[in-house]
Amino acid sequence: MLGNESLKKLFATAVNAAICAVAKIMEVYQSGNLRIKAKSDLMPITLADTAAHDETNDNLQSY
Repeated sequence: MLGNESLKKLFATAVNAAICAVAKIMEVYQSGNLRIKAKSDLMPITLADTAAHDETNDNLQSY
């Protein structure tokens, strides 16, 4: 079980990851690059999706 300090650090990391992901989404949106690609399962994915995913992973690695 996580202690209080560990929970605070985890929460702060998660909030920071979300804020950074939103910033990446807004960068893509404001750039006008709204192309959509298809993943291997034919589901759509945008550059914003990929950028937000990568940013989130990078931030969560710090925890």
